Amino acid sequence: SVMVRGDLRALLFDGNNYSGWPMQVITHTANLHEDSFGDRANSILVLPRFSGETDVSDEFDQPTLEAAWNWNAPGSGLTYTLASAAFQVNLPPGDFGDPMWMPTLQRFDLGRGDFAIETHVSLTGTLEGVGYLTGLAVGLEQPAPIQFGLADGNRLLLIRDWRHATSVYYDQTDAYLRIEKSGQEYHFLYRSNEADPWQEMETWYLSEPVTFGGLSVRK
Repeated sequence: SVMVRGDLRALLFDGNNYSGWPMQVITHTANLHEDSFGDRANSILVLPRFSGETDVSDEFDQPTLEAAWNWNAPGSGLTYTLASAAFQVNLPPGDFGDPMWMPTLQRFDLGRGDFAIETHVSLTGTLEGVGYLTGLAVGLEQPAPIQFGLADGNRLLLIRDWRHATSVYYDQTDAYLRIEKSGQEYHFLYRSNEADPWQEMETWYLSEPVTFGGLSVRK
């Protein structure tokens, strides 16, 4: 691990073009070359200073992604489209079940404190038995992210690989998902329709720094 004194956060990706897994370090300068880090093919992302509460809403109704998003897709043939106010991921044949290789749409502006993220997930063209999971993702300092979403087998699945997993029966193809962080508490909420009250699926307690929040899909 690396720790440099300072008040800026930087993410060191293990792949080119901000792909692969990001490790977070603290730095005193936005130019990490001064600290003997090489930035070959865009592998270092220095984050802006956190200036307070952040409120972001994106309907994906523009022809391109906002600059704050990072499409992290280290696997081959992984693509997305923006159409009909939706972000749609297209998975080719193959195995993308490893959290280190799954495609993830990431933001790095959740700050250093509490936050809430939510999304609406809709499944189309899925096949039973392929082991899919799509929904929200929260990246932590250790390699396995938190994933919370619609899963194969009529389930809502909450998982952190190599750590913990839990699921509930859910037989619909649409779901509204929400993750709330308050201190070390993570609350995982869902509902079938936007007008329904939130239902809490589970609460976790984690103390690791958050590196990103966003969307992910695997199979």
